[in-house]
Amino acid sequence: MRFMLVMVTSLLLTACSTGLLTGGDYYKDQQRTDGVATADATVTDQVRRRLTDDAALSRYQIGVTTYKGRVTLTGSVVDFRDRNRAGDIAKAVAGAR
Repeated sequence: MRFMLVMVTSLLLTACSTGLLTGGDYYKDQQRTDGVATADATVTDQVRRRLTDDAALSRYQIGVTTYKGRVTLTGSVVDFRDRNRAGDIAKAVAGAR
């Protein structure tokens, strides 16, 4: 019985860690071409640069990821004005959705 419990637990942990490391199943069917990946990298760099150049937002650590033009910002800011400002900056970059 104890052996069975250890086996089931280890299998579940293996499945969870694989999902965390690979980003789950969402991106498996969502392949990007090289051109789209390059465009995403360009958008990410431009958004990061504009966020660090902004006097109000440069003090925050805001993560930027882009997948097929969709920009995701992660991090914490003090208030909703800074949050909206970061979103507006990201939207203003060409190619960002």
